[in-house]
Amino acid sequence: MRPLNMKSLWIAGAFTVFAANGFAQTGAAVAPDSTPAASPAALALPAATVEASSRVPFAEAGPDISDTANAVQLAMDGHHALAWGLPQLATEFFQEALLKPNLDPASKDSLNLGLVTAFLAQGQLSKAADSLKAVVDTSTPAYVLRSAMLLARNQNWAEAGMQSIRLIPDQLSADDQPWYFALEAMLAEQRKDLPATIKAWTQAGESGTTQFQKTQFEISLSRAQILLGKDPTPEDLERMRTLAETTTNNPDLASEFAHDEVVMLYKHGDRAKALEYAKNWIGKTSLDVVHRDNLRLEFVTIDNEDPKRPSTDHDRDLLELKNILNDQLDAGARGHDELVELQKKALSLLASSLAGGSALTTDVRDLQQFVDGLVNRGHPLLKQLRLFQAQLTLSMSQDAILQGQPALSLNLDADAAKMAKAVLEDSPKDPGRDVVREDAWRIRAFVASRAHPPQYRNAADSLHALLDELPVEDPERKNLTVTMADMYFLNGDYPVAGDAYANLLHDPSPPTPPGIGVLLMRAVESELNAGQLDNALARLDDAAAKRADIDNDYTTYRWQAVFNVLSALSEKGPDGEKEAFSRLTRMLDPAHGADLLPVALHLRLRWLDAYLTVRIEDASAAGKARDLLGEIEKLPPDVAGVTQAFRDKLMASALLLCMQAAASAKDADAEKKFYDELQQKFPGSDEAVSAMFIKAREAYAHGQTAEAQGIMVVLLTKFPNSSYASDASYDEADYAAKRGTPDQYIEAIARFRDFTKSYPEDPRVYKALLQVGDLYVKLNQWANALEVYNNLLNNHSREPSDPEAAKAAMARVGCLIALADNPTKRNDAMEELERLYNLETLPMEARIEAGWKWGGLKENIPDLDGAAKTYFVVVEKFLNDPYRDVLPQNSQAQTWLSKCLFNLAKIYERQNKNDEARSALEKVIRNNLPYSELAKSMLENSGSAAPPPPVPNTPSSSPSPSSAPVPSTPAGSAVVPPAK
Repeated sequence: MRPLNMKSLWIAGAFTVFAANGFAQTGAAVAPDSTPAASPAALALPAATVEASSRVPFAEAGPDISDTANAVQLAMDGHHALAWGLPQLATEFFQEALLKPNLDPASKDSLNLGLVTAFLAQGQLSKAADSLKAVVDTSTPAYVLRSAMLLARNQNWAEAGMQSIRLIPDQLSADDQPWYFALEAMLAEQRKDLPATIKAWTQAGESGTTQFQKTQFEISLSRAQILLGKDPTPEDLERMRTLAETTTNNPDLASEFAHDEVVMLYKHGDRAKALEYAKNWIGKTSLDVVHRDNLRLEFVTIDNEDPKRPSTDHDRDLLELKNILNDQLDAGARGHDELVELQKKALSLLASSLAGGSALTTDVRDLQQFVDGLVNRGHPLLKQLRLFQAQLTLSMSQDAILQGQPALSLNLDADAAKMAKAVLEDSPKDPGRDVVREDAWRIRAFVASRAHPPQYRNAADSLHALLDELPVEDPERKNLTVTMADMYFLNGDYPVAGDAYANLLHDPSPPTPPGIGVLLMRAVESELNAGQLDNALARLDDAAAKRADIDNDYTTYRWQAVFNVLSALSEKGPDGEKEAFSRLTRMLDPAHGADLLPVALHLRLRWLDAYLTVRIEDASAAGKARDLLGEIEKLPPDVAGVTQAFRDKLMASALLLCMQAAASAKDADAEKKFYDELQQKFPGSDEAVSAMFIKAREAYAHGQTAEAQGIMVVLLTKFPNSSYASDASYDEADYAAKRGTPDQYIEAIARFRDFTKSYPEDPRVYKALLQVGDLYVKLNQWANALEVYNNLLNNHSREPSDPEAAKAAMARVGCLIALADNPTKRNDAMEELERLYNLETLPMEARIEAGWKWGGLKENIPDLDGAAKTYFVVVEKFLNDPYRDVLPQNSQAQTWLSKCLFNLAKIYERQNKNDEARSALEKVIRNNLPYSELAKSMLENSGSAAPPPPVPNTPSSSPSPSSAPVPSTPAGSAVVPPAK
């Protein structure tokens, strides 16, 4: 059973007693010389009988003695009304007295303090605050006490405590002293300090001025003990019930006792009786709105604890909360402020039910209509209700997701974000805390993070704004900062993310989770992604200054950060490699604390050292790799932090490094020894598979393509579920294609098709199909090749600027050219070449090639004039601005231009246009294009020798088998051992 929050019991209950028991010395004050000021009784005496002092209320009679006498009488009547529990009537007396002319400042202060007392008793906190502001002398204990009470009533416990420190009980009047101790008791209860609470309520009771007041403080003491853990006894229950039923002259106070009875019954374990008792009191006609709603709220809170209650109870609870929110009191009316506070709690309960999926809010749309009505009428909680509208909209969005309506969910999310934005725009930030604004920022961050695609930057900016408004001491700040940094990271704002992670790293107590290790890792990753390698290195230096054995997670993530940073550093050329080794050497040197490192971290760094040595083929590679292997083999079986899985992973990685080092040293026997040992001890491991890729690559490099293909076949046969099976499948097909015989071409086509069917999402599918088309070309199966290229271009979306897409387009044209004996195919080829030549998004080289082939096709028709015109247009276009400046030197594009000019010269020569032919050849020489020497020779001999034919028998894009691809992790590199 949960402990109920009884703050409202303390505050409302204590202040009702406050009204009924006088707290009547509202004019009590202490002069600078600590002489007690006049008591209420003294106010009725003639002014002459009072010790002369400008600080004593009504001490100086004005010109009109009758006005002063009336003011004195009204003040006494006000205090008597408070004593009778009639704060509203007391308010009228004090206000009327303040209207009397010629009142001195001390008298006005006395009356205003009386008003503070009366307004507090009525729950009119804003009016109490206004009356307190009207008091001129704020140094008196009476003022400080009421100021502290007002702060406590507003639940500003910290400020109330600061005010209470200024008070000394002996300087307060006898009537004020009990309330000083009551204030101390409430503050102690708020701190959950039971001994101090008991002591203060006991002192309040002992200093009480009436038996009734002493009894109330005794009840307050019982309340405190129950609130702080003591189970109520049957005697406690009976006493509270009796008070509730017999306090007939004060319905408000009676309802407070009834509320306490409900709480005590619930804490006593009798939930059913608590609910029944609350229900009976809610129905009493003598209760005012505030006290009825207070009981309603407690009723729903208790009832809502049972998730298995009947649906009719859910409906009843929701109706009670609606009734609370629907109640109205005029601004400034008695109980208005208290009602608003109750409505805030009711709304909070509704919002909590949304977050927890409570049955209170199953009919979200009906609740939304109700809230819309409250907003439209101008409810005092307008800002909170508008935020709640956004929360309701998010709830409907979640329902849409569960119902398989993602588009509707996105629209509702956008509506919720707009509502939250409107709340923020209509409620400017003020110096105080505003939880409504905070929740509005949370909504905007949440919606942005789950948008499609996610709006990570918007989410991060919203969290940044939320952090700007959260108090510095709020415990949520650190976790929110982590989330904000993550959002910046996911958006690619790496410098900002790195700064945020770094700030958390410097915090004396970083958030857990994720912990200092994760933060270090993320900070380093941010800096590396931002290209800030120096910052990442500095971050590692800072981390090295900390203890390496903070916890296992820290050492693991620190090692990962070291690995990533030094890997990035080693890619910066010889200087970077040198610094990487220097840093590793320093970390592994016992003189720099290497012996203090945990064994697991030490081994990881030794592995990294050997890995980098092998990577750069340093002469010490074989020695370091074997030393690492020997160290692992000598490890005792029960080393802390070294699991069997980690030991196996590290051993396999060390064997792979030894194999690679032996290969670099051209020690074939050692290479085979380590390869065989790796395959025998760790078959199918990432390291063993990586070794197979390396062996296949070596075999291909030595012209043993069939053996390379065979290794891939073995890999796929033995380890079909390997994470690198797709790499092996592609490589097997590629090696088959490289064997260069028609039978192997046919086999390679089948293997590439198997690859595309088995791994349809692999990014190499396009390249595999392109290889299939190229292989058909090599087999002179033009129709089959054309079908493949058509399929690629029509069904596999790629931008025309993509090199592989350009290659497919040109290969398709090559097929059409090869089939040009068919007039339809020839026309198709013409149209396609013209389209490609004019396609601005196609790479320049492909456009020039298309122009060359277009002219060649016209030349073969023969249409010599058309061909000459095409060659001329291509040359003039790409040898002049704006293309001249971007034309790559010594490129295939220049070769196509040179061929265009030679073919143009050949046509002119056939047409007896010798000057034009000479001009074409001179252009080759002037632009330093390929075949320039041939052009010079032709001009010197006044003859022509044509360069290679303009339209080859096979497409110029026929395949040129690429080198064996290196899988992303295994091939050519050692596999990084796991964290644990």
